[in-house]
Amino acid sequence: MSRLKKYRRELHQLAELSLQEYKTKEYIKKVLNALQIETVDILDTGVIGVFKVNEGESIAFRSDMDALPIEERLTHEFASQTMGVMHACGHDGHMAMLLEFAHFLAENRALITKNIVLVFQPAEETIGGADLIVKSGILHSLKVIAIFGMHLFPSLEQGKIGSRSGEFIAKATEINIKFKGKSAHGAIPQNGVDAIMAASRFLLDVQVMMTREISPLEKAIVTFGKMHGGDVRNIVSEFAQIEGTIRVFNEDVYSHIVSRLVEMAKGYKLTHRIEVEIELKSGYPPVINDKVLFEKFKVGVSAMEFVEFSEPFMIAEDFSFYQRAFPGVFFFCGTKTLEHDIPLHNACYDFDEAALEYGVQAYICTVKEMGGLNGK
Repeated sequence: MSRLKKYRRELHQLAELSLQEYKTKEYIKKVLNALQIETVDILDTGVIGVFKVNEGESIAFRSDMDALPIEERLTHEFASQTMGVMHACGHDGHMAMLLEFAHFLAENRALITKNIVLVFQPAEETIGGADLIVKSGILHSLKVIAIFGMHLFPSLEQGKIGSRSGEFIAKATEINIKFKGKSAHGAIPQNGVDAIMAASRFLLDVQVMMTREISPLEKAIVTFGKMHGGDVRNIVSEFAQIEGTIRVFNEDVYSHIVSRLVEMAKGYKLTHRIEVEIELKSGYPPVINDKVLFEKFKVGVSAMEFVEFSEPFMIAEDFSFYQRAFPGVFFFCGTKTLEHDIPLHNACYDFDEAALEYGVQAYICTVKEMGGLNGK
């Protein structure tokens, strides 16, 4: 079994939720310490490897560590050993690639000319561990001048690396809207105020607002994927709630959407006699790839099969917090094959470990293009 495959499968078995990645952290530290790479604990369950060759600047590479609260449906011999938790987003592969990259650095120590920082980050799936790491100041203290991140991507064919300059992944905000009406017997609805009816109408009004007030050329969506309300079938519902997400790139467009939702909520109190409460949980900023750094990255991986996407993606990723502090490039490593075509965050998500070799090669090419590797 190759080292990459071994790392991926052992880490897959250790699957742990955000800020609970204790076993995963110890596994990573053990590998890095064996390679004589200095380690620094971060956020209790994270670890940073510091491959230092001088007192100068550093290039950083990041892998996320956490798994998801999903019960694995695959029955392979390396299935998750944690009940109800699995690496359904490929973070096991991300860690394996960064550890294999660490081996490359250690085996070519004499050729490395820049300090390399390996960031193993917890809590990407929940609170945005990237933000906390940036705020800790450790990357500034290590003189990081650029940071690169990667995600396995089952919509891109295996063997391909993909990214784009500028806007790449959207800003994400969670939104909950609560409707408080008045209950009444279903046989005498005139005595009540129907929260379910109001919530249903609000959903339609939001879509009208998005299609008539936001330019179709803007990259912006509001999706409500969950709705619940009421207690029994023959009672007018006193309460209803819809839950969704806002995805945008333009902050002005985001502000307009939020202000209009607030105005609509106030209007519903007058027109429908119902209380409407809006809760927003601001998520991750948009991933905006630094244009100058992207061109260097693109040249670096030119020997590989590179796909420059024409349009950005409306998914979310906390790598954006690093890019607010440092020039950064985020890219995808394809995993799609005839046998592996399951989306991320799925209980059956899996990939051919051979795909990981391309990710490691992209890291090596990037270091070389950044002037951190001689004669290889």
